[in-house]
Amino acid sequence: MTKAELDYIILLRMENCRYTTSIKRLYWPTIRLGGGPVVAFHREGPPEVWITDTDFAAKALVWIDEDRFQAGT
Repeated sequence: MTKAELDYIILLRMENCRYTTSIKRLYWPTIRLGGGPVVAFHREGPPEVWITDTDFAAKALVWIDEDRFQAGT
């Protein structure tokens, strides 16, 4: 990211979120809402994750601090 002069990368596709964080999306209610998680990797510091069920994500991704999860709709 530094070499490419990027401040952050936003991942919108489920496959990319799964590959980089190991998160599995919940199939209900995310199908109804039209998507899975969104992950933002910053040049420095831990990633941020927007997901419907923040409790599930925080338990599944113990390497990311709980305050880095945001409720996505």
